[in-house]
Amino acid sequence: MARQLFSKTYTKLFDHCQRELRKVFSKRRASDIANEVKKSLEKEGYEGDLMSVVDASDDSTRSKDTREAQMRDVYRRFYKKFEGKVYLPRFAVKEGTDYAALDYYGHLISEVDISKFDYASIKWDLSDLLAKAKDSIYRLTLDEDLKRVEERDAVSSELDEHVVSWLVASLAIDYFSFKQLREIVERVIERVLRTNPELMQKLSLVKFGLRQRIAGFMERETDRVTHRIFDKLFDDKKLCFYLQCVDTRFEIPPKVDLRSKTKKLTHYDGDQIQQSLFDIVPDDLNEYEKAIALYLDTRPQVLWWYRNLVGPESFSIQGYKRPRIYPDFVVQEGEDKKPIASVLVVESKGKHLQGNPDTEYKRSIADYFSKLGREVPWQKLAADFRDSTFRVQVLDEGEYGDRTWKDELKELLEAD
Repeated sequence: MARQLFSKTYTKLFDHCQRELRKVFSKRRASDIANEVKKSLEKEGYEGDLMSVVDASDDSTRSKDTREAQMRDVYRRFYKKFEGKVYLPRFAVKEGTDYAALDYYGHLISEVDISKFDYASIKWDLSDLLAKAKDSIYRLTLDEDLKRVEERDAVSSELDEHVVSWLVASLAIDYFSFKQLREIVERVIERVLRTNPELMQKLSLVKFGLRQRIAGFMERETDRVTHRIFDKLFDDKKLCFYLQCVDTRFEIPPKVDLRSKTKKLTHYDGDQIQQSLFDIVPDDLNEYEKAIALYLDTRPQVLWWYRNLVGPESFSIQGYKRPRIYPDFVVQEGEDKKPIASVLVVESKGKHLQGNPDTEYKRSIADYFSKLGREVPWQKLAADFRDSTFRVQVLDEGEYGDRTWKDELKELLEAD
């Protein structure tokens, strides 16, 4: 009887929550909700994860609500050798006499030796998780008041070996084999029980918290090992930039679809932008990105600038971590309104992201560009190109001592 009453109460509560959620979401477009999720991820520095944000708006209405932003012909004529196409390089790996675009799984994950993970670093104190493992007994009265009447230590209902199997099966990691996952989990559990002997035959009581910690350990160790493999490719002079192979280059699309009601980016005084690679740039940047874009649009060293987006059709950089980096801006430098062999890629980071692990990772990848970027053969797209440089800069919104990001960017643009 009590169970039936509890079930009815739960069902009523669940139905009420559903009705309230429908009221909220029925008044909002799915695309607006997706955009809010996207902006939240960007705010925290996880734009590499934006691929999981799905625009659930109705595709049937898109053709009516879109317009095209075209690449300006005045810039395309500089790249006649490639029929007006503008290419950007990617990290490439030399394989014998051939080159292949750096592949996270093929070149990095496939070389990971899980036996080299730092299992000795596992010294987790799980006593707090065990202490929270309690069974609570509730009494449900006829007037539907739910009251806890007793709490006692939970009793383990699974053997430890069954918990190990559950952990292996439930870890949402698809780049290691089942055999590898089992070896990792068994080694981790061995360390956990050494540190927490009271958990022997009680792993089921902490298995959810344990799974979370194991997943974090695997991610950190995988990144550490792939970083080392990435370094070795660099030290062995197998890591480079390359454009001659289709797989190792990215083509900036000649046109981009925009929503017809998208507001155009203009200068603060209302003047039209002049040096963007495209004739229309949406005014959907955050304040810091907007300031950078408008600053680039006024610099004499800039032939054109391109506002990069996030997505499979946008320029990305594959580093030693799985999420790709989507820089904010690509800048073709020039003199006397002609291109020179110098391209600058800018990744902007607001003040709130200074010291963020994602920011530090991108800064480390930028260091590789500074080491390799003066050996890039791809920029010789016009007869008067002589030297070749390709640079990536993480531009913090915060001040650089007595300087600002504008001073830093000005110096980068004026550098030889």
